[in-house]
Amino acid sequence: MKVSFNTITLFFLVNVIIATAIVAASPIKESKFDLYFTEQEAIQSFDLILNDIQKRENEEMEKELEKNSNSNNKGGEESASDKKTKQQKLQVLTPEEKKIWKNEYCKMDIIASIGKGRWLLSEKLIKACLSNGFKVSSPIYKASGYIRKKLTEMQNLMSFKPEKTLKAISPALQWGQSADYLFINVKFAHKMDTPATLGVKTENVTITSHGLYLSAFSKTKNKRFSLDLEFPREIIPDESTWSMGSVGRATFELKKRWPQTKWARFTTSTTVAPNMHIWWAMKEQYSGELGTLEEYVTDKKAKKMYEEELEKAKKQEEETKTKMKEEKEKAIENGAVKGSDVVQEEIVNANGEVETVTAEDIVNNDNNDNNDNNDNNNNGTDGEKKKKKKKKKKKKKKKKKKINRIKI
Repeated sequence: MKVSFNTITLFFLVNVIIATAIVAASPIKESKFDLYFTEQEAIQSFDLILNDIQKRENEEMEKELEKNSNSNNKGGEESASDKKTKQQKLQVLTPEEKKIWKNEYCKMDIIASIGKGRWLLSEKLIKACLSNGFKVSSPIYKASGYIRKKLTEMQNLMSFKPEKTLKAISPALQWGQSADYLFINVKFAHKMDTPATLGVKTENVTITSHGLYLSAFSKTKNKRFSLDLEFPREIIPDESTWSMGSVGRATFELKKRWPQTKWARFTTSTTVAPNMHIWWAMKEQYSGELGTLEEYVTDKKAKKMYEEELEKAKKQEEETKTKMKEEKEKAIENGAVKGSDVVQEEIVNANGEVETVTAEDIVNNDNNDNNDNNDNNNNGTDGEKKKKKKKKKKKKKKKKKKINRIKI
């Protein structure tokens, strides 16, 4: 049966494409032996290279023996020059050939042949490299590490289950709090004292005013985790943050809606799950801050306390303004007030901010509110205006007399 040249060419191209596709899907680098479809063909190709080197070595050996034929060797004993010649096999390789052996045959080709399971070719390459004085430990370790990784992945698949049939694991966690925040440390394991599952990626993280939902999946371990918490008190989702750790953990910092109060309970459930624990490190860190705070189960008392504090601050502000207004009015009645005698006081306004005010500011503010009414009342008859002017003059005279008496 005759085979055309085009058929052979097509067959060769298909083999090259298949080999290239295999290399592209693997971290193992491409090898020149990938061009051969079968391992036996690759071995035969490498044998041709070894035979050529062996032929050159024999020729070099014969030349050396001819040079030393006139030496005084007796009884067939091997001369020192013969021993030296046998130890210098690498001299038959040119500098370019040495470079090819070092970077290809004894490195890339070994890794590729081991990674693709061509064990006979791998054995031949390793022996040839060691015979010619090249090191092969690094490529062998690299290839064996890759194979071990793949074997581990295959072993993990023995316990593979479709995602639909997987039961979600409730991860273990620790929780703590400060005056303003709630802290949660999630470990992707069913217990805190068991190793965490690595390679977990979150699918959904939702923080609401009264809850936290977390869904995560590990592709390498084929495990699904689900956490659904319902809080008894309110938090602020927009001011809360979370992050994934590098050791199979996730941490959350949730902002309390009513700060400066202590949560008496972590969830709405009256029973605590066995894998939920107190975060003792956080408890010790914020013990001084939490020691004087009131502890509440719900937000009703906390909200009431917050409103009472606001109302108290407003009353205090109003009382301070009223007191300073009265002092200012008394000062005006008793005579002119010097700049150094102006009373100043710091008050807390309704917004919780501290501001400095004087009695004069308060009086001026009150007078400004009544400016419109005063302007309307001043539009009376000319006679009324004259009477008011006379009264003002009399008051000024009386004040001057009082001041003169004081000076005397």
